[in-house]
Amino acid sequence: PKELTPKESTPKELTISANYKKILFLNGPSGCGKSTTIDVLFKNYNIINIDSDNIRLSENINTIINSISSFNSNNLSNFEKKIIKPTHGNILFIKNAQHCEKALNNFIDELYIKSKKNIPIIISCDKQQYRQKFVCDFPITYIDFNQPTYEDFVRLVTTINKDHKLKLSDENINKIIETTLYDTNQLFHILEYIK
Repeated sequence: PKELTPKESTPKELTISANYKKILFLNGPSGCGKSTTIDVLFKNYNIINIDSDNIRLSENINTIINSISSFNSNNLSNFEKKIIKPTHGNILFIKNAQHCEKALNNFIDELYIKSKKNIPIIISCDKQQYRQKFVCDFPITYIDFNQPTYEDFVRLVTTINKDHKLKLSDENINKIIETTLYDTNQLFHILEYIK
């Protein structure tokens, strides 16, 4: 944003973007790879998982917020996870946002405005209807995931088959894909079991 002179009024979004990290909103069907993408892209960060069911209860919100460290803060979970090397920072991850849709905006306001916690938030959601009606006063980047196609699954399983020397035939690969119902979580569970 352009620098403002003292006489100019500061729009709310400029003030917020200067003081707070953005919110990343991932939307797509269950098993399309949202969580796996987060694991890969943010593997050098300390991901703080928040159960969306807990946010639904207003009496839990203050307790949850008090347990969250800001982006650059050391987090006790690092010691619990036995992370010795420093991470790039803390990130808050809320899965299944559609389960706490009425309370999520309140939670974000409490986190950023009242508690002034400077931490990026990743929100994951399976319902397109919620994605369309989610409105927030803070800067958001939306990323929509599509259901993987049969061809996507064939490429993925073929690569894993080759890299891990699983010796699966084309027929076996087809049966595995049919069994998963195009859910990447199921696919990884099956391949891990085979391995």
